[in-house]
Amino acid sequence: MEQTELRSSIECLRSVMVESATVAGSFTHEEVIAVSQQLDELIVAYQKLVLKKPKN
Repeated sequence: MEQTELRSSIECLRSVMVESATVAGSFTHEEVIAVSQQLDELIVAYQKLVLKKPKN
């Protein structure tokens, strides 16, 4: 995945997580935690991509 695409996916999933937490009434609801874990994976992938990219 490209950096811009990852950023977009992160923002989208973050919105899903916040909406899920609002509906569930808690950030500790199992559905919210599952989305949060997916978000963590995307963030780690983004960080790896950014750190790997050479700075010119």
